[in-house]
Amino acid sequence: MVVRNSIRFILLILLQLFIFNRIDFGGSVNPFPYILFTILLPFDIKGMVLLFTSFILGLTLDLFSLTLGINAAACTLVAFLRPTILRLVFSRTDDMQKNQPNIASMGTYRFFVYSYIMVFIHHLCIFSMEIFRFNEFGEIISRTFMSSIFTIIIVFIHQYLFTSRKVGRVYIR
Repeated sequence: MVVRNSIRFILLILLQLFIFNRIDFGGSVNPFPYILFTILLPFDIKGMVLLFTSFILGLTLDLFSLTLGINAAACTLVAFLRPTILRLVFSRTDDMQKNQPNIASMGTYRFFVYSYIMVFIHHLCIFSMEIFRFNEFGEIISRTFMSSIFTIIIVFIHQYLFTSRKVGRVYIR
């Protein structure tokens, strides 16, 4: 599990730096699929490990992107809120018996709700700190919404390409 997550960490950072950071549709759509690392960490990961790895993910991206801690703050916030978001998505904790959140273990609907909330909060934090003007609230929400949709599309493409073949039989709950 550690090896797989380490490889995922490195690949997502590289993809973000060399491909997704260069995507900018009309100045308002910027995908940040590196957040997939935090989304896919195991359910039973300890709180401090979750916070630390997410912080390091964001800090690594900040160091290479020269973004002054914006990604570190957004990743840490999402990691902090992740247990609460999981409790909101799952009505009972016994539903989280699978080791890792993905479309096969959660179902399409639950995974969509979980990942969209995580992505939306992450993007809202990033764009709020990037723009940092309250009179631009409409711009912040617009960029957050549009970028979240594009990022979720990438997350689902990843899930359908790299999750076990059980995904084809997933039904909407």
